[in-house]
Parts: sequence; C-alpha cells; structure tokens
Amino acid sequence: MEKTESRRSRMTRRIFRDCLKELLVEKDFGRISVSEICERADMNRSTFYAHYTDQFDLMRDVEDEFLDGLSEAILQKDAKDFMERYTDCLRFIYENGKLFLLLTAQNSSGRLRERIIDTVCALLRSMGTVMKDDPYFTQKISYVSGGSILLMEQWIKSDDPVSVEDMGNLLLRFYYGIEQAV
Repeated sequence: MEKTESRRSRMTRRIFRDCLKELLVEKDFGRISVSEICERADMNRSTFYAHYTDQFDLMRDVEDEFLDGLSEAILQKDAKDFMERYTDCLRFIYENGKLFLLLTAQNSSGRLRERIIDTVCALLRSMGTVMKDDPYFTQKISYVSGGSILLMEQWIKSDDPVSVEDMGNLLLRFYYGIEQAV
C-alpha cells in the first residue's frame, strides 16, 4: 500500500524547496548548507532530516518538481498535435525561466540535462512519435536537446526574446536537419 503524504508534510517540503530556490539566487549550490536552508525556512534540522537525507536530496526534489511540470506540459490532454505539445513544453520552460536557469547553472555536471533528455525521450516514445526501428533515436535527441538547452538559456536571458512559437520552429529546424543528415 502506497503511503500518502500529509498536507503538513507537503507544505513543509514546499517551504524547503522554495528556500533552496531563494538561496540558489544568492550562491552556488555547493556552498549551501543544510543549516542555511533550515535557517531560511525557520525550521530545525530534525524537521529537514525527517523529509530529506541531505541538501542533494532536496535539490533532486526541486529538479523533480520542474521535470514533473515539464512532463505535464507535454502530456496535456487538450493538446491536439505534436507541435501544440512542443509549444506548451517551451512555454512552460519560458514561464519558469528563472528556475530553469538556476537549475541548469547549478548542474554543470550535466545531471539535470541528462534528466531532461531522458524525460523528453520517454515522453516522445509514450506519445508514439518515435520510429520504432530508429537505432539512433536517443543519440539524436541527446544531441539536439543539449544544443536546445543552451539556446533556451540564451533565449530566456535575452532582453528581447523571440516568441515561443518562433523558438519552437528554430529548434525543430535543428532537429529536422539532424534527421536528414542520418
């Protein structure tokens, strides 16, 4: 039987996630301690450890929350076609741009990038948009996603960003260029 999380527990975890996000604006993740997170949250360490094993566990929770939102944007029931879902995905990233930039900047090891790529691959497969006999699908998505993440970071940082639709068309042109090359 799956244990359900209480309302109080969900709220406590939300407070810790929000405090970590605030601290990420101020400093690199590697310089953030559990004590700082607890001080910001106005909670004690025992409360923190009742929910997380360490600050890395909390960071994974923040990443999971972002990736869940990304998945929901792609899998919206009312989206009719691939392009609409793709645009919804980019809109989610743009609307959560500050968090996207914080998370990608803090993950110079590439862990979040890998998780984004794995999420996109799994979602594309579940939507039936993948050729079943394409032996290079994961490699192509990894290549395009890596470049796309860099472009999206620049897009979000831009003082005069192009529209979500224009960014989607640009990124798809890159993907279709890879498709034609293989």
